[in-house]
Amino acid sequence: SGASPTSDPQSLPVLLAMRVWWCLVLLLAAATFALNPSSGTAEPPAEPLTKAEKDALRTQAFNKWMRSWSPINAKLEVTDVPNMGRGLVATVEIAHKEKILAIPMKYILTRETILPDLDRGWQRAVSTMTENDLIITYLLMQRALKRESRFYRWIAVLPKKFSTPVHWGEDVIRQLEMPNDQRRLLGHKQRAQADYRQLSSLWLKRLTPQDLETHYSYGRYLWASAVVSTRAWNMRGRKYLIPVAGMFNHDLDDEDRNFKWQTFSGQRSQKFLTYHFFETSTSRRLNEVPGMDAYAIVLSDRACQPGEQVFESYGDNDNAIYLDYHGFVPQHNPYECVKIYSLQIKGYGNAKFSMDTLPF
Repeated sequence: SGASPTSDPQSLPVLLAMRVWWCLVLLLAAATFALNPSSGTAEPPAEPLTKAEKDALRTQAFNKWMRSWSPINAKLEVTDVPNMGRGLVATVEIAHKEKILAIPMKYILTRETILPDLDRGWQRAVSTMTENDLIITYLLMQRALKRESRFYRWIAVLPKKFSTPVHWGEDVIRQLEMPNDQRRLLGHKQRAQADYRQLSSLWLKRLTPQDLETHYSYGRYLWASAVVSTRAWNMRGRKYLIPVAGMFNHDLDDEDRNFKWQTFSGQRSQKFLTYHFFETSTSRRLNEVPGMDAYAIVLSDRACQPGEQVFESYGDNDNAIYLDYHGFVPQHNPYECVKIYSLQIKGYGNAKFSMDTLPF
């Protein structure tokens, strides 16, 4: 005849253990409810972060990463600046020509740092590229890696959109009232399209058409190209894309404000090389191509108080340079002038005028 399960002496301990376990579960649930009667209802889902909150977290992560490179970098912090995107603000009092940034070579995008990071196939594919195109290619690679990229925290705080004219529609460019400006800007757009066609043909040696469409599209190419044109250092025929160093917003310094065309020598200023250079870990200034132990150094071109935005003069450029490569035109630019030595003006007979005697 069939025996009851409880008639098996060996099954009694198992049943007792199960009953004890369930009792404990019920007691724990009762205690939890007694302490927090609302816990019986499901917790509402957490509110999603706003764009501003996400941006703040990205900025905070970037500042922490930047300061890990050198104690010097603690003098600055990246922050949101009204009508300027992101900028740099002083955390301490800063003197004129004081060191305010030190970026190790391993975080700088240039030929010597990029090529060793590529496999042999990619090294062959990029062997004929200019340094500008090589940096663009590598930047797109790093963006495609997302969180796996060692540059993720930097890419996360870069602008997603740029206002340089190459991003404008042709209909917008044709609204400009100056034909020369129209031709120049339309020429930039045509060259960008041609450069992308040439570059994408090299990329397809290593990419699938789907990769090209997703991570190396024309839109992404324009983004990476704008990052380089608005932020890279051009020094002695070489190009260096340096995190943080390209995040200073422009404003005139004392040299710019005191500029006089009457005393202009005709030579471009070497001011950039005064405030931007490479040095070794022992602070020896370099005039040659920097090695892997080098740091990119930025000096302040003006004194700043804590909490003030740290600006930087972009140099003796005319407005076309600012518009084409930076996407803005300064409110005041002492270098946007035509030098006139003497001229004759209709209605003034044979009188000749110099800069100091113009009748207007």
